[in-house]
Amino acid sequence: MKKTIFILFAGIAVLSACTNSESNSSASLDSNVDSVSFAIGASYGGNINRQLKSLGDTNLNYDAMIVGFTQALKEQDLLISDELGNEIITDYMKMKDEEKRKEDIAKYSGNVSVSEAFFNENRGVDGVVETESGLQYKVITMGEGELPIDGDQVRVNYEGALLDGQVFDSSYERGESTVFPINRVIPGWTEGLKLMPVGSKFTFYIPANLAYNENPPPGTIIEPYSTLVFTVELIAIEK
Repeated sequence: MKKTIFILFAGIAVLSACTNSESNSSASLDSNVDSVSFAIGASYGGNINRQLKSLGDTNLNYDAMIVGFTQALKEQDLLISDELGNEIITDYMKMKDEEKRKEDIAKYSGNVSVSEAFFNENRGVDGVVETESGLQYKVITMGEGELPIDGDQVRVNYEGALLDGQVFDSSYERGESTVFPINRVIPGWTEGLKLMPVGSKFTFYIPANLAYNENPPPGTIIEPYSTLVFTVELIAIEK
């Protein structure tokens, strides 16, 4: 992780040098070495530009980065040691993560309110059971087979939806069941599956903290802090 962060910041220095230095913008490419040097810089610049956009924060001191990059590249004495630099970068990334978390909480606070109201009402619905963790489930069909345990692989059919009924994933629509290790899914699934004998069909009502919380899978309709509703059919345990 730290190596990746250092590559990111080194690349930012190259990018900033390319975009902010007149000498770089007018560099001559008279030899193969010149062209290779330019191509390396351009490659770093393009990659780091995309990473900066994903971070959503480019408010950094490019001049300071250029100094650090140059000193490291030329093996000069660094103004900040590698060890201290690691700590500074790690602390900065933690700070940015916390800022984003707070922004997401404010932006998606409506999802939190809607979820709280839903669970308060749903726990009074006939047949709904709530566990100590906050997972709620309802038995559609109770099977008579074996209960899965940690370490098992299970074969299931399922459909996942948001509280408003929008379906975001379905093995039924794909026309084939899915096999996965019981401990490599969201916590709500792991807990719920261990309550299901083979042959059962349950509905899981999974709060955000047992699902994806602030980090939903990219490219889905799931927003941060969303409650998820899954219909799950346990077909078999595959040891």
